[in-house]
Amino acid sequence: MRITSVVTGLVCATLLTGCGSGTYESRMQQATIPYFKYRNEVDANLSAEWARDTLRFRVPKQFQEVLGGKPKDDERDPRQPEFLDADLPGLVAAWTAQIGIDTPVEPRQPGEEPRAAPLQRPTVQSYVYLLWNRAVKGSQGENFDLVVVNRILGGLGQSRFTSEGLASATNSKLVGVGDFKVEKRISQVGFRTEEIVDGVPMDIIVAFYQQRSDQVAMVYVVPQTANFSESIPKRIDLSIESLRVESMAAPVGVTPAGGEPAAPEGGGGPAF
Repeated sequence: MRITSVVTGLVCATLLTGCGSGTYESRMQQATIPYFKYRNEVDANLSAEWARDTLRFRVPKQFQEVLGGKPKDDERDPRQPEFLDADLPGLVAAWTAQIGIDTPVEPRQPGEEPRAAPLQRPTVQSYVYLLWNRAVKGSQGENFDLVVVNRILGGLGQSRFTSEGLASATNSKLVGVGDFKVEKRISQVGFRTEEIVDGVPMDIIVAFYQQRSDQVAMVYVVPQTANFSESIPKRIDLSIESLRVESMAAPVGVTPAGGEPAAPEGGGGPAF
């Protein structure tokens, strides 16, 4: 009897004739089809998943990882940003891309010959950085968000935030809301900078996520005039949404903030 009922169920699911086929089709429409539509959208806009230790992350499609070996004592990590007069704390990975930008077109003067169209749209070097408080030695990890933001501001020669100032400048929002997604709260702050990369004004977007004692910062450095075809705002949102922190002990060789080995953890909701 058990085998017969299983076979009957399979026949119903396969042939979609009788056996509640209308209900089955409805569930397909409500769940399966939207899921694959969402997955196709993500895969069309983000690179393959990057994974290391307990972190999982995807960057916008254009970006490629910057590979950097362990630097010597007198050398700087090649993944650190050249446009900052400071190192980013807890850096675990970096990516770079050439992003197309829009440039203003000067109007032709009366009688002037039409200008030839440029052969290639101008681009500017852009960056994504992933920072983790468990990769920070000492007490800096205790106020990881403030340390990260102030390191960026100090590296740009700008005034640093107090804790209260950062709280006022930070936008807190839920991402991953809806079916098929993992909902989490993100704290985000952004800066408009002067011509810090190749003479082009850039936006620096810093998004923080916390899961228990794990604090992760995603830093995006992109041109303010990025061409619409680059889909930068959409891809950054999907990239932020892709971050996952698996629940397990700190890996060997990574020291959590405070200098003590981390204990195994269970899952937990975001705190930011």
